[in-house]
Amino acid sequence: MIIGVCGYGNTGSGAVIDLLKEYECNQIIDNFEFKYTYMVDGLEDLKYHLTENCIRNSSGDMAIKRFIDTMNFMNVPFMNRVINKKELKIITNNFLDQIVQTSWKGMESRDYEQGNLIKAFFYLAMKKKIMPILYENIFKKSWNIFPSRKIYCSIMPKDFMNNSKEFIRKILLAKGFDINKTIIINQAFEGNDPTNSFPFYDNPKAIVLDRDPRDIYISNKLCKTGEGRWCPRDDVDSFIIFYKNIHHNTHVKENNVLRISFEDLIYNYKETADDIEKFTGLHNHISEKKYFDPQKSLVNTQIYKRFPKYDNDIKKIEEELKDYLYPFEKYGKIDIKNKSFF
Repeated sequence: MIIGVCGYGNTGSGAVIDLLKEYECNQIIDNFEFKYTYMVDGLEDLKYHLTENCIRNSSGDMAIKRFIDTMNFMNVPFMNRVINKKELKIITNNFLDQIVQTSWKGMESRDYEQGNLIKAFFYLAMKKKIMPILYENIFKKSWNIFPSRKIYCSIMPKDFMNNSKEFIRKILLAKGFDINKTIIINQAFEGNDPTNSFPFYDNPKAIVLDRDPRDIYISNKLCKTGEGRWCPRDDVDSFIIFYKNIHHNTHVKENNVLRISFEDLIYNYKETADDIEKFTGLHNHISEKKYFDPQKSLVNTQIYKRFPKYDNDIKKIEEELKDYLYPFEKYGKIDIKNKSFF
């Protein structure tokens, strides 16, 4: 079983990962966002272009090229890795061998139709002048070096989904996991619709965390690194629009999906932990509160109350996003002198 813990960004999914570390299950990926399926140019995008909307071959070719580029990016030096660069390349190449029907050296129009005038001029000059006139007419053979590249043909490949699931399995096996036992993965699915990624996994379940928008807004606004820039933080009106939109397609009732709030994990710890146990089937809580202590995490709630200078922004959020607010008033005041670690 694959248990994917996910959220909407800064919603506290790491707290659930920490909680699950305390159970008798040590197959956990927590230092890497396992986004292979839903990330841009991941498996879901590849499925769309190869099996659902084939524009001749050009869309499939470019989708495969972008998928390869994305897998290569997973190995850049500053990225955490599930497996090493060599293993991921072997697994990726084996997957492509199964879904690519044929390939050749050439050039596609999309190679230069990207809004870059210098690149377009260079590619078109090579395609229309240098390749045919200055090379192929003289040497009587095709120009197969740069900017020519491998073009991929894959239209409605057989067993695409089975091969995609095998791609995921091999990554987990390379990590050293027993895929016949429970594996807990950070961000295996997207919070707004985790079931989109379910077909790529064996026996998947998702735990989706959400969090009071007031705390999300303030914690990102005050973040001193680039990490807080994934959502609007300088304009509360933009934040409200953004927050509504990313929650717009949330499916409340989904099979094998448990939706909980970060705050319930703290203020209603026992009940929420019991819900997680029932949902996952994990029962041996052998190291309770070793990694996740709700009392320590109290400081990560009601953050917005510590910064009265943003009260006008908070009032707007309370008016526009009232359906997403956590009822802190039920639990009284907390000690806001301690420093949060949001």
